[in-house]
Amino acid sequence: MSPADSGHELDLHKGQVLYRLANTYPTLLLTIVEAVQNAIDACAEKVFIGIDRRNLQVVILDDGLGVTEEKFQEALKSIGYGIKQKGSLGRFGLGLISPLNKCQQFIFISQPVGQSTANQWEFVGATIREQHREVIIPFRQLRGLPTVPQPFRAKARHLSTQWRTMIRIVNYTQDRVINTIDLDELEQDIRSKLGPEMRRRSTTVYVTIFNGPDQMTEREINPLEYSGKPLAVISYDDEEYCGRVTFELYRASRNDSKPRGEVVVMQTDDNYPIRWREFRMQAMGSGWLANIQEGFEALGSGFFEGIIRIENVELAPERNKFVLNDALRAAYIVIYRWFEDHGRKHYEDVQEVRREARYQRLGEQSLERLYQLVESNAVLAAVLPELTATSPPPRTKKGTATDDTKSKEPRCVAKHPTARSNKATTGEPVTNRHSPKPTLLSFGYEMLDSQRLWEFDFATATLTLNTRHPVWMMLDEASGKGKGTSRHDRWLMHLQEWLALKVLMLLATSTDPDDLEANRWPIDQEVRPYTVMFIHR
Repeated sequence: MSPADSGHELDLHKGQVLYRLANTYPTLLLTIVEAVQNAIDACAEKVFIGIDRRNLQVVILDDGLGVTEEKFQEALKSIGYGIKQKGSLGRFGLGLISPLNKCQQFIFISQPVGQSTANQWEFVGATIREQHREVIIPFRQLRGLPTVPQPFRAKARHLSTQWRTMIRIVNYTQDRVINTIDLDELEQDIRSKLGPEMRRRSTTVYVTIFNGPDQMTEREINPLEYSGKPLAVISYDDEEYCGRVTFELYRASRNDSKPRGEVVVMQTDDNYPIRWREFRMQAMGSGWLANIQEGFEALGSGFFEGIIRIENVELAPERNKFVLNDALRAAYIVIYRWFEDHGRKHYEDVQEVRREARYQRLGEQSLERLYQLVESNAVLAAVLPELTATSPPPRTKKGTATDDTKSKEPRCVAKHPTARSNKATTGEPVTNRHSPKPTLLSFGYEMLDSQRLWEFDFATATLTLNTRHPVWMMLDEASGKGKGTSRHDRWLMHLQEWLALKVLMLLATSTDPDDLEANRWPIDQEVRPYTVMFIHR
């Protein structure tokens, strides 16, 4: 053989490679989620997670079918590539060794169904790292399942007599970047990543965290059922690349006035979903989000929940993303097509509701501040009798005016929560501090065709703000999306309170509508310079 035809043998240090492959799951939290996933894959109905932060140990128990010696050996040999068919969660052996570089040692014990003895494998990180050509994992058979170690024994009562598999992680790393386990994040990861299969198998996960002497946190994690309004199931076919893409989505219910829905993406006929934030991050990293960003933001806003199934995408070994190829890129386009065809209308509807609720809240907060100011200002207080005399009629429970009078209020009106028309027989406003406050004014919010920022209705004492006006939109940069930061909220409250004071000062000298119209021009001239100099800066 000539030198040109010769080659060189590649020599891998297997122990070091395994140690580095464990970084596929970079944190202890992800390692725990992976162990729960494998338990569900073994048909577990109950999984117990015990975390002892004082003694740096973790125990994970499940009542699944257990693992035979042959199955475990197959998993060890499969590290880095899949061995199970679609529909199975535990497809990659990488998850099996994921605790390796995060602890001094971890022990895997399992008693398969129908076997009287138990199998035990022990992984010691320092020993494995030294093994070059051949990595040996110590194995022995036990007469039966060992006792659950303290301090988990009492809290693992859900599985105390029926658990079949235990993973025990001993002396996990003190590196806080790796070992930090936030219970809320753990729950969210389990529910979003494993929820579909947990629902199918009726699996419950129990978590107990020991933080110190007599300091303990417990939680029961069940898969969340979709409780929102179901949308029509829509499928698109892309025969050349991504195949069929099916959208099984809902308009998420609101919890504490905040949308908390989550969309996940799955390969068709698979059971392991990718959370939307991970899916979106991959799209951003690939540079494919520039022209379809609006749809991706909408699906990640919390207003939607459910599953998007894509036929021809391929799950990456680390299972937090898909393999980037033509099929995935085509799926991005199909997802945006669904948003344009079906999702945009639903999204704009919920955005409108959210926007109105936000303006309502800001209006009530501004009115509270205005009441406090007026109560201490004799000039402004003089306006109250006139406004009170023209305040709108009381409302019925259905929101219609009494005496068959049609309400002239804008669509979104903010009133002080305790304000109502309450006059003495003399027509003077009631000043008893324990009595309900008289109506000062109301804030209304509409997208007016007028080029004016504000209008005042004497019949209802309502100051209506034009949310389409450039000054309003400058302060509420997110107004088109129905959301805003606390900074935007402060800016809008500043503007509407300044306008209200200006209007009240005009009304202090005249309550004639024609006079107000004739003398409003100074406010209109001042509003933009004032906003730029003192609010928006």
